[in-house]
Amino acid sequence: MKKKIIIWSWLLTVLISGLLLAGIFLPAFLAGKNRSLASFIFSLYSPLCHQRPERSYNLWGQQLSVCSRCLGIYAGFFFSAFLYPVYKRSWKIKIGQNFQWLIVLALPLAADFLAGWLKIWDSPLFFKTLTGFFWAAVWPFFWFKALEEFLSSARNVASAGKVE
Repeated sequence: MKKKIIIWSWLLTVLISGLLLAGIFLPAFLAGKNRSLASFIFSLYSPLCHQRPERSYNLWGQQLSVCSRCLGIYAGFFFSAFLYPVYKRSWKIKIGQNFQWLIVLALPLAADFLAGWLKIWDSPLFFKTLTGFFWAAVWPFFWFKALEEFLSSARNVASAGKVE
């Protein structure tokens, strides 16, 4: 039963994060066919991203739904979650037990953000994407661990409440 829950949680995580990632590109595909739907999907990402045109990639002349750094974050989480079953055993102890990885991989992202905010430099879009990607790539190790602990405690609470 536990293995089935782990598989389902992985599948749902990959499906949802994949849909969120695909949604970033969807307005560019829909722009010529259904402008109102494209605008609606684009607006769904506005609470999560500033969507500044000069910091966003364009596809077929249409701005993507998020900036380059947010694209890296969505892509990093998705690809790392997708590949999680392949490398979880070898990396779980190194990364999943150590929150310092989140801080270490956030440093380039934070330095780039701060330098841009202070107008020291403006890094290329690709660099912003990479910093977001590598930072978010460690999240699945913490996400799946937290999800497993939550589901385990929920199962224990549910089984403790059963009357035999």
